Amino acid sequence: MNNIKLMIPELSYLQDNTLKQLTKILNAWLDNHGLPHESANEVILTPNLTDDQKTWLRLFIDAWDGAEEVGRFEYHLKKEVDPDFIYAMKNFQNNEVLKEK
Repeated sequence: MNNIKLMIPELSYLQDNTLKQLTKILNAWLDNHGLPHESANEVILTPNLTDDQKTWLRLFIDAWDGAEEVGRFEYHLKKEVDPDFIYAMKNFQNNEVLKEK
């Protein structure tokens, strides 16, 4: 049970950072292709996309969905852990001194 307790804040941090990085990647890709800054699910419906663009967007959507699954996994783990512990670990994790630069 202790390993699960220690993993919960890490999962939350992993998901948050992954989604932020994926957003940066998508925005750079959209700029490069002259496409509007919308979600990949919306952009993939844009007419006249090349097959390569559609493939890239499908793979991006899969990566995004995978990152969101981390959050759903965290949700199920929380059911097994004391909520006060989760709260304390998240506050500890959000300490500015601990964040990477």
